[in-house]
Amino acid sequence: MSTLPSFSDLHGMPEPIFYPCQVRHTRVHPVVHSFSYSYLWVVLPVRWRGNSIEKYNSPVVGSGWFTVDPGDYLERGNHTGLHGKLRQYLHSQRLRDEEYPYVFLLTAPKVLGHVFNPVSFWYLYSINKTLAAVILEVNNNFGERHMYLLLSTGSTSGDTSVADPADQPCHTLNRFSSTWSKDFHVSPFNPREGMAYTLTTADPLRCERPIDSRIVLVASNRVRLIASIRATGPAILPAALSAYQRSQLILSWGWVGALTEPRIYFQAAMLHVQRKLRVWSLPVPLEKTISRRANRLERSLEYFVRGYLRHRVENTDGSFTVRYSAAGLFANDAVEIMQSPSARAVSSKCPDKAVGFRVLRPDFYTSFVESQALTAEEVFKLLAGHDFLRVSRMNVLRDLFCDESGSFPELAKLS
Repeated sequence: MSTLPSFSDLHGMPEPIFYPCQVRHTRVHPVVHSFSYSYLWVVLPVRWRGNSIEKYNSPVVGSGWFTVDPGDYLERGNHTGLHGKLRQYLHSQRLRDEEYPYVFLLTAPKVLGHVFNPVSFWYLYSINKTLAAVILEVNNNFGERHMYLLLSTGSTSGDTSVADPADQPCHTLNRFSSTWSKDFHVSPFNPREGMAYTLTTADPLRCERPIDSRIVLVASNRVRLIASIRATGPAILPAALSAYQRSQLILSWGWVGALTEPRIYFQAAMLHVQRKLRVWSLPVPLEKTISRRANRLERSLEYFVRGYLRHRVENTDGSFTVRYSAAGLFANDAVEIMQSPSARAVSSKCPDKAVGFRVLRPDFYTSFVESQALTAEEVFKLLAGHDFLRVSRMNVLRDLFCDESGSFPELAKLS
């Protein structure tokens, strides 16, 4: 494979670029353990000079061997493409999409439909190509997803004393640093609470080694874990490859993704069995966390639960508005606004009782049905005490469910 210029030399052409990389995990406390693996990553232009680059939202190279699927990023679903989903996320964070006319996504592409992608980096640049923000998109082994939005403070300082010198990112002037509290469960060997992360990453437009990042996990001022990713080989421009070079690329990297995940699980088994490292159970996700995808049974039961809630809202005499947010569905199917007849009536003088009803995990639906709560009062008590559910105004929900003790409606009445 011929040597190509670094990404900093290629940034005038918005083309996807592959990089051979090494991912390294170093556990420092309470036990010392380290391992690394090679993986092929891609720097994908999502926005250039304010314009969306939609043609790179699907296959990047080869006939489906290497792909980047917009449905695997940010909110569930791929109906708006990478840029559309990013725009929706920025709006949810009260940021203007126009402020970031240059956007690149650093991620691991799918190989034969499979990918092991614990973290992806979104690099957001201002109009003068200054790195203004980084979005860390983190996935755990339970199918959950969480985004950390890190805004530039203008400071380039960062603590590098905790890392091996071989892991040092590029020059201090060309790196982005940020520190934030951990609120997403990733490794089963670390709790979610009481910890913080520090990110130090190279600026892809200004570093000769554009992929060079380190994430440090700290608890009680003590380093627990260091994870790093760095490019180990020259850039590979897919558009410039011949058919022979593409076949070389597939033969070199097509099998790596299938073996990497078993290697990770093997290392985890060693830590638990041989090193006796404690395993923390999966906590209930926070509201900003995207739950795992619902399975077929959970999707069927979600339809039942949604229908029951809609039945209660549409058959009440009061003025109620319920914003129902499902768990485990695609984003365009997850949210429904339910209104009672009084709330929909323009001439209604009754004050509207609005309540947010958000399901945090899809296994809520199975526990809801298995509870066999047959009266409205029993259903309300179940909802009020359920850990997998967040309700914005419980007193309003009480008014909706506890005015009467009617029978649990049959499924046939909920369609």
